[in-house]
Amino acid sequence: MVKNLSESAERVLTAVESESRARFRALVDSGQICGAYDDLAWIYRGSSVLFCEAGGKRSGSARQPALDALSGRIARAMVVDQISSGRRPSTALVRGRTITFRLLASIVNEELISWCGLTRATFVRLLARIKADPGMSEATIYNRAGSLQAIVEYLNRLQARIDGKEVRFLRKVIIWKHRVENPIRKIEDPESAEFSRHSRSKHRPDIAIALARARNAIVATPEIEPTPGYDRIRLEALAPALAVGARIGECISLPVRCIDKRVGAGYTLLRQPVEKSNDPTSVPVPEVWEKPLEESVGYLVEACAEARARARLIEEEGFAFLRDKLDTLRNSQGLSPSRLAQIKLSGCEDVYFIDEFCACFDVSQKTFNADGRYKECLIALPKPTASVVVQWLDDRFSSWDWDLFTHRVKGDIPNGLSVDGLVRGSGADRASVKRMSWFVADLRVLLRDMSVEGAFSAAPSEILVERFRLRWMKIRRAALSNRGGAHAAGVVLSRLEIDLRERYAKLLSQHFSENFSAHGNHSGGGFIATSPPAGVPRRLSEHLIVVWDTQTSLGNRRGFLPSPLRRPDIYRYLSDSSIQKSIFRRANIRDDEGEVVAFSPHMIRHWVTDAMLRAGANELVVDAWMNRAPRQGRQYDHRTAKERAEQRRWMYLEKGSEPNDFLGRRVRELRSSSVSEEDIQSIIDKKLSILHVTPYGTCSRELYTSPCDKALVCIRGFGTNHACRSFQVDVTDQDAKRNIEQLRASHQRMLGVLMPNYHALGERLEAELDHSEPLDQHIEFLLDVVRSCDRVLKHYCDAQALDRKNIDMKVI
Repeated sequence: MVKNLSESAERVLTAVESESRARFRALVDSGQICGAYDDLAWIYRGSSVLFCEAGGKRSGSARQPALDALSGRIARAMVVDQISSGRRPSTALVRGRTITFRLLASIVNEELISWCGLTRATFVRLLARIKADPGMSEATIYNRAGSLQAIVEYLNRLQARIDGKEVRFLRKVIIWKHRVENPIRKIEDPESAEFSRHSRSKHRPDIAIALARARNAIVATPEIEPTPGYDRIRLEALAPALAVGARIGECISLPVRCIDKRVGAGYTLLRQPVEKSNDPTSVPVPEVWEKPLEESVGYLVEACAEARARARLIEEEGFAFLRDKLDTLRNSQGLSPSRLAQIKLSGCEDVYFIDEFCACFDVSQKTFNADGRYKECLIALPKPTASVVVQWLDDRFSSWDWDLFTHRVKGDIPNGLSVDGLVRGSGADRASVKRMSWFVADLRVLLRDMSVEGAFSAAPSEILVERFRLRWMKIRRAALSNRGGAHAAGVVLSRLEIDLRERYAKLLSQHFSENFSAHGNHSGGGFIATSPPAGVPRRLSEHLIVVWDTQTSLGNRRGFLPSPLRRPDIYRYLSDSSIQKSIFRRANIRDDEGEVVAFSPHMIRHWVTDAMLRAGANELVVDAWMNRAPRQGRQYDHRTAKERAEQRRWMYLEKGSEPNDFLGRRVRELRSSSVSEEDIQSIIDKKLSILHVTPYGTCSRELYTSPCDKALVCIRGFGTNHACRSFQVDVTDQDAKRNIEQLRASHQRMLGVLMPNYHALGERLEAELDHSEPLDQHIEFLLDVVRSCDRVLKHYCDAQALDRKNIDMKVI
């Protein structure tokens, strides 16, 4: 058993837990969390947060035991603290930290450590165990380490005021940093081996060609599609990704009126949400993509119209459409006597038959398999013929009007009823009655005994009537015991409605990252989102892409419910999975090496970025266009150093725009000496044969054969004859500008310590420095770097002050 908490730690935890419960109630009232505080799982923004032991099973309150009481108390308080912090953390963040806490709880219990006595050694051992797990990717290890760091920070500040004093939960503050390198940093250096591997795995130049061939195959040969829209909806949904680099989550969340042509002729805007921003945006569509994008949007508006209308119906009237459509069918066609008898004898009036659902909705019989999705909605009915017979005999035993259906027999017996008479009276099928082996033999005996004892006479005794009624009730139970099968299964509509409500709520919860219940959102507004991500329409019926919930599955039926297009629907579509062949496999689309094309949807974003950079757009424009932070797009840049150099040469070839770096100053000198432009271009081509990215700009040095001798201080001497001959400043690189500002600030701080009044001393200080003394040499180096930074930053300001011409969206 785990060691108990100290008395002070227990009091702190009790006080924190009391406050946490109050904050939890506020979160429930605001709709951010669903569940009770002590539940094994909470629902946060449509995803489950589990408080169970760590294990290999992914789901499972029923499969995994709960955390021990003490660990569960701390975990719940931590999760409430995160969610109520005001930052509205993502579900991935909350779930990731909860999973990591469960791993920590397992090692605490395993090593019999007290929670209040935790030390950094426990976290070191746990991190080593996480790293040793062969199933953990580098990214997962980094995320787990970050979650451990957050848990340490939470435990360090876990305290409460006890008897007028602040008391901490931990005995000692834990000083620990995970120091796990973010794997994304390895691929940010374009010259690293990791970047090369990443580039090969994330970029392929034939994406647009493969998708165009797939679309043409579907349009030319519609029979490739299992059902209309199965393939083409998803192919057309990728048009915004190809046109403007929209993320898949943005593509599936577009509003139905996403095309805006009000700016002017030839200019088209695409209204779209932005996943990693709090603001939606309108993106100008390149001219070459205007017509294809409009055609795709037009197709999606029409192809998704019926599903969109069903979504609107649910938003306005709920699930009444189920009963309305079924009752309309039933009123027009009616029910056979056997089905009426089945419903009456089932004891449930809210029963509809499976074929009625298949007639009203695009679902198959397999939808209602005994072990399928709707198995809880099924009800086993008595057999059709047995129901007719039982209902007819119930009427006879109730009213005792046998004389209307019996006939004269030989001997002293006045009346009799044979099975044939039963068939004629009830209207049941003769062959079916003879096949009712589970009770027909006993029924024959009963009818014979009734005939022999005169029960069919006009006035039998009450005792005789009661005795035969009791015998009938026993046979009746046997007759109705044989239930189910192809013709004896029904669906309880009220149960189905509850099931569909819950499923629809789950679909909306996952799409909007908001909690929905079977009755809609927490504020009583029905199935309409209250706080969707920015730019995402609140109503599903206002989305451009609305499909049916089973339209993209193997069954290819539409189903009952409208649904957003889900990310897995796209990911599984472009690559083969264990259960589904990709569109490229079914259409036999292969690359130049004869392999079936397969790629991830995110690779489309790499393809668009790379295409824009190769077309000549500068990095800052591309990052802004693609809704990224400055410099973030460098991991999407798949150009070689030679290609980057070729696209930078224009800066030095255009008179008056030469940068103030060494090459720019050299070009100005050559022009002032009347050197021909051909010779100047030859010099530039030779000097800028390759181009590497550095923290402060770019470098044209062949680093593999001639390593850098500047210790990466590329900008030292900038603007003078002592500048690095291989360094080029890029005034569009805002990230480089920030790095230069930070470099200047750090060197100014060092100067301030060594020489507090260096600003005032200026040139006199430099003149008096003794170049043989290490300290003076260091001060001179610092002064040189600071001055160089000032000159580079002035170059940025001068470039920004120039009257640059606007970029034509159609050109881009």
